[in-house]
Amino acid sequence: NSFCTLLAMGNPISKFAFYPPNPADAKRVLTGRFRRNHEIIFTAKGNPVSMVRFSGRRAASSAPSRVIIFSHGNAEDLSNAAYYELIAHQVGVDVIAYDYTGYGLSTSLREYQIAQGHENPVAEAGCFSSAAEQPKRPEPTEEDCFACADAAYDYARSRLNVDEQNIVIVGRSVGSGPATHLATKHQGVRALVLLSPLKSCANVAGSVTGFLLTPIDLMCNESKLRKLSDTPVLIIHGTEDKVIPFEHAKTLAKVLRKKAVNRATFLIPVQGADHNDVEAVFGQQQFANVLRDFIANPTTPPAQALTADD
Repeated sequence: NSFCTLLAMGNPISKFAFYPPNPADAKRVLTGRFRRNHEIIFTAKGNPVSMVRFSGRRAASSAPSRVIIFSHGNAEDLSNAAYYELIAHQVGVDVIAYDYTGYGLSTSLREYQIAQGHENPVAEAGCFSSAAEQPKRPEPTEEDCFACADAAYDYARSRLNVDEQNIVIVGRSVGSGPATHLATKHQGVRALVLLSPLKSCANVAGSVTGFLLTPIDLMCNESKLRKLSDTPVLIIHGTEDKVIPFEHAKTLAKVLRKKAVNRATFLIPVQGADHNDVEAVFGQQQFANVLRDFIANPTTPPAQALTADD
């Protein structure tokens, strides 16, 4: 998950936050192996949102249906669908993951509508007979990103009939922004999990460059989390993260504990891990076990978590 250059034209913070991969990879994956797991849903404004859903629950299980809504990082998309399938099976819950507008098959409404004229609208999305016919792919924005997160949440509540207390919000890297947006908007959710989260985009830029480039900021998690009531929160972050320094995680944990002293707020440092290898260093199975146990008992401290005094 790499951030693009801060010296790009336009709003540098926006360029810093969003870096969509080549959509051809997501198209290939979502129209191939994971075709049956893929669906197009829509934001409140009618923009298409590409999403996948995986079930990790055993058919005979009598446990309540629990769903993870996963918001990915800034240089990721649903071409990584196999990862969400793995999490669903390892943790034993349903997983919904989605692409932000401008990522993968989360195209503009016009592009989606044009694609409907093809024999296979999803498979042919983004394929046009001429450059003139090809609509411009929308640029990701914070507003659209949050709207896509809202659409995924509404899908879980309305289409899957999942109770709010059985929804777990997970966000990785820049995805901690839409995850925090959802958790503060729907304070009855079961838990919030932040993986390598940021205080805000401007703070990440400042960590990299030594100064802030613009007063315009995005993904202001530090200020938003001050509004969170008593939702349990788990933060996992690499101690050697060179993209979003570990200090971001420590600050967010401190903010959460100050807001609600009795809240279950847990911070797990992954010693030696950088930004993109947290689960590899931590151990994929151990990561899944921690996530599974936290979802089952979100007020019980994980063995690996720092104490409030650390």
